[in-house]
Amino acid sequence: MSDKKMLLEKWTKIKPYFYSLLIGVLGFTLIYIILFNVVAPKRHNLVVGEIAQSTITATKDIEDEVTTRARIEEARSSVESIIKQDDNVLEATLQDVSDTIAVVLEYRTNYQNHVKLYKTAEMDNYMPSVSLVDDFLEALKPCVITRDEAADVLMASDARIVSFTNTYRMLIEETIESGIMQEDLESTRARFDRELKSGYYNIAESLIPLANTMTEHYLRANLSYDETATELARAEAEAAVVPVIYKKGQNIVVANEIVTQAQYEVVSKLGLLEDATVDINLYIGLALIVVLVFLNIVFYMLMLEKELLKQPKMICLIITVFLIVIILGIFIRYVNVYLIPVQLSLFLLAILMKPRLAIICNAVLAVLVGILATGDEGLLASGMFNLLLVSVISGTLTVYLTRRANQRVKLLYNGLIVAVMNFATMCGVGLMTMASIKEVLIAAAYSAGSGILSAMLTMAFMPLLESVYSIVTPQKLMELSDPNHPLLRRLQLEAPGTYQHCLLVANLAESAAHEIGANELLARVGAYYHDVGKLKRPVMFKENQIGEVNPHDTMDPYVSASVITSHTNDGVALAQKYKLPKAIEDIIRQHHGKTAASYFYITAKKNAEAKGENSDNVDIKDFSYEGPKPNGKETAIVFLADTAEAATRSLKRHTPEDIEAMVRKLIRGRLVEGDLDDAPLTLAEIEKTTQAFLFVLNGFYHNRVAYPELDKKDPKAIPQAEPAAKKEVKENAPQAQDNKEDAKSNTDEKPQESEK
Repeated sequence: MSDKKMLLEKWTKIKPYFYSLLIGVLGFTLIYIILFNVVAPKRHNLVVGEIAQSTITATKDIEDEVTTRARIEEARSSVESIIKQDDNVLEATLQDVSDTIAVVLEYRTNYQNHVKLYKTAEMDNYMPSVSLVDDFLEALKPCVITRDEAADVLMASDARIVSFTNTYRMLIEETIESGIMQEDLESTRARFDRELKSGYYNIAESLIPLANTMTEHYLRANLSYDETATELARAEAEAAVVPVIYKKGQNIVVANEIVTQAQYEVVSKLGLLEDATVDINLYIGLALIVVLVFLNIVFYMLMLEKELLKQPKMICLIITVFLIVIILGIFIRYVNVYLIPVQLSLFLLAILMKPRLAIICNAVLAVLVGILATGDEGLLASGMFNLLLVSVISGTLTVYLTRRANQRVKLLYNGLIVAVMNFATMCGVGLMTMASIKEVLIAAAYSAGSGILSAMLTMAFMPLLESVYSIVTPQKLMELSDPNHPLLRRLQLEAPGTYQHCLLVANLAESAAHEIGANELLARVGAYYHDVGKLKRPVMFKENQIGEVNPHDTMDPYVSASVITSHTNDGVALAQKYKLPKAIEDIIRQHHGKTAASYFYITAKKNAEAKGENSDNVDIKDFSYEGPKPNGKETAIVFLADTAEAATRSLKRHTPEDIEAMVRKLIRGRLVEGDLDDAPLTLAEIEKTTQAFLFVLNGFYHNRVAYPELDKKDPKAIPQAEPAAKKEVKENAPQAQDNKEDAKSNTDEKPQESEK
């Protein structure tokens, strides 16, 4: 597979999600812009040191950062730096001193042994050898002294070495224990050296160089600033400072008083100055809330309605409903915020989409409308709280009632019930949050009006949204199921056989849909209209033919197949002409999938053989429906019901066993041939569908009771009725003749079409 083709396939898969994301982002942006302008506060003109012309109150809790910062700096500066001591320094230094002195003692012993071995009476001052001095200097590292100084150390008396060792250890231990800061280290070393040279400690002058180099390398700082502890102490002092906070509604600037710098900064931070930048925090917070409430819908879809995420049209519908409610709310809030029709979204989404989705969207929209209602008063104002409670409490009831609203007029009754619930809820909330009974009753009355207004607006917007988004609703389906619908009326008058076939297919489809949890009403109504394409040439289809005349007997099989298979496209054209919903149009287009008109295909092959031509040149695609294959539960059910009804009608005997054998054979064939590959049906659901078909078909083809003949001599006898058994034989005679023709066709093609 080429890279280009792979990329195209990947794009095809992700394209719906991309469009859904794009629509969601655009919708979020538009809603945010609307709310942004609603919550924008009034601006003021202030000058530090001048008299304020009006009182300015805080639109939210906000900190006086200038004053708070001054208090924090004062608290931090009062904390002195904390110094820590490293106890390991003394131990390490004493160890280094001991190691150096051990080296001195070792080489002095070597020197003394050498002297004893080689010294003569004439040599009182025997100088150490060059090699011994070099080895001694190497061993002393990192301490560095000259050769002469090294020789002096080796030649020093034992008393001087012992005095030096004890004194030096004592002095360096005392010095380190007194504490040395890093910045004082050099001065401490200099002082240490001066004390050694002062003669106070009676250290031999020949050992002073060794002491100096030891001090330089071993005397280290053991005190340092503990930045962590100091910062922690200062942080504790800072945390103890109580920030200066202006509470929401508290006066920041009072009219006719001098404006301070701190007040100016607070007002500027709130974005209330004419020349100030906007309150970034306010708008970031608003954006965050809008994002989070929208994410609730996304998370809900990811968990329970994942298919919606790849339906950009449905995402657009949700955004449209949100915008309708918000835009209406902008104008209605000037009358009263409690009159805003929050339940409008519940009514529309529960009817146009799914009840569960309507509930989560209602909660989200309640927050957005709450922001809208409170305006520049900010979030969590009493109006927002009250609207949230009313919306959430009444929401579930609204969805429950809407599920039963199969007719538009019922929406008004539901609106009245919701109004009562809103009134009661608002009374309960108002008694807790409002000051007077009169105020409570007024708010409750407007809230009740919101319920009624929501229902009325639903009736106004629903047909428009149905049309724009090609959505089929229960109300729309009920209207389409009316036998007096113009298209169904035409089917009754112009193709009565097809109409009767559609009625039985509808019974089969509805029963199966009920068993597997699909949309029963959609399956039934879709079956009513699935064969409307036969209206273009009714006589070409067996069920509409009268007598033995069949136009297909004299037609070329290619032409016959073209006529038969075109009835799906003809049906789609009629559906579009009569403005049927997209879901019904899909059933019409897919109710044959990509199956073939087998009878005409076989006839064409026989004709080719009779002419001496190669029958393999006959392409089955020339005899097949365009499709596509059924890709929904309801379309798949109608597809199978249409096949089952046509095939069982062609049976010579309609015993339960024969019916079951035929139905199972057909459905098994559809599965094997892949006709249901795109349908979201499980094997368990297909079995339930089969059982539902058998139940309906056995009921339709039930055995009749043979009534006994009446005695003609009986004076009370009524005109003798024809024996039921004979009558049934006569009634079935035409059908038996049809069955002879049906034997020509393959069971993969529905008999009523294949034999045309």
